[in-house]
Amino acid sequence: MRNKNKYLSVSCNAGVAQAQQLGDLGDMESWYMPNGIANILSQHQVEQKYRITYDSWEGYYVVHHPKGPVRFCKDHQGLPYIDMGKSSTDAVILLVQTVRGNYAKGYTKKEVLEAKVARRQQGMMGAVSENDYPGLVSSHLLRNNNVTPAAITNARTLFRPDLANVRGKTVQTKPDPVVENYVAIPRDFVLANKHLTLAADVFFVDGIPLLLTLSRRVKFVTAKHSPVRTAIALANHLKKFYVCIIVLASPFVMY
Repeated sequence: MRNKNKYLSVSCNAGVAQAQQLGDLGDMESWYMPNGIANILSQHQVEQKYRITYDSWEGYYVVHHPKGPVRFCKDHQGLPYIDMGKSSTDAVILLVQTVRGNYAKGYTKKEVLEAKVARRQQGMMGAVSENDYPGLVSSHLLRNNNVTPAAITNARTLFRPDLANVRGKTVQTKPDPVVENYVAIPRDFVLANKHLTLAADVFFVDGIPLLLTLSRRVKFVTAKHSPVRTAIALANHLKKFYVCIIVLASPFVMY
């Protein structure tokens, strides 16, 4: 395990996580996240060592390892996971992080059971904040409560932060700015599609009228909000589209 000067940012259901430690996973490098549940491998790095095939209909990757194939499937959210039933056990390397090792760090069986009860009660209360939960218990604001503040503290140490709070109270981070990249239209493409046929129609999205235009063969699609759908208003929208085509490439002729 070694520290890197740069870090890796990963977007997940818990927000944006960062990894700055890099370790060796077999004969490949893997980013290590102490609080994560999986190892991050670069597909480009895996492709350099093993052959990878992809079935787009079934939605899984197969890494052809010398000891047998390893199949990566996708769950309903699109997150990849290893299908142990259809992968070679000799080729699969799993580094699973569990909380079982935390039980041996000076906690009795009774303390572990009390921590489980505290975490379960926290979920039944609608995922109350971990900052407010000890105060509610200490102030005796909960009726028929058998949970102690020590059990709440032990639950966080044993089971890490409450997932319901992490998922429900993580705010969206600032997205990356959109960078405009204008690409010149190839001359051969312009000459091959000099005459354009424009198709247009009005459609509705949640009751909002939009004028849709489609350039045949070129497949250039535009959509314009059209609250007024008279012939004159629609003709003005089409004229703006024609000006846009003229600016993009003057040799185009529209019909």
